Amino acid sequence: MSDRDSRITGLNFSWLEEGRVAGCRGPRTDGDLAFLRSLGVKALVRLASNEESGLASADVQRSGIHDCYEPVHDWTAPSQEQLCRVIDFINRAVASAEAVAVSCGAGYGRTGTVLACYIVSKGVPPEAAIEQLIAARPCSREILRVPGQREAVFEFYRRMQGVKKNQDAV
Repeated sequence: MSDRDSRITGLNFSWLEEGRVAGCRGPRTDGDLAFLRSLGVKALVRLASNEESGLASADVQRSGIHDCYEPVHDWTAPSQEQLCRVIDFINRAVASAEAVAVSCGAGYGRTGTVLACYIVSKGVPPEAAIEQLIAARPCSREILRVPGQREAVFEFYRRMQGVKKNQDAV
């Protein structure tokens, strides 16, 4: 295994959408941030606390990566408000042709929850979004076992449908 491959494995890094949206464990060092940059990542969603990751927003910004810091306790789901802010950040990055990585402690549950909601934001029903996510990132199967994470994806979908209905009524 090459050094690059072992670093990708160590970061639990993989693309959900090649060159656009990825998931990974939270970077813990300046070297991790530099490696993400070398993969083309220009924006980062951090769901792990600064204490959990060892990095602060200033560290991320100094590396040249745009930072979206929305701390979520491990083994829980982001709030719906956090999901809306994070999905907006991801969509703005993608629209600006900036690759974005979503990260948490290990890159499984909280990361998977956000990535599934990103897929839902494209109009995909939640069950299909979770299947698509797991096909791309098998480690994200974790969201099926953690109380609240799977449910957060379904709630996000219901909220998206409510917004769509309100827009259609105008």
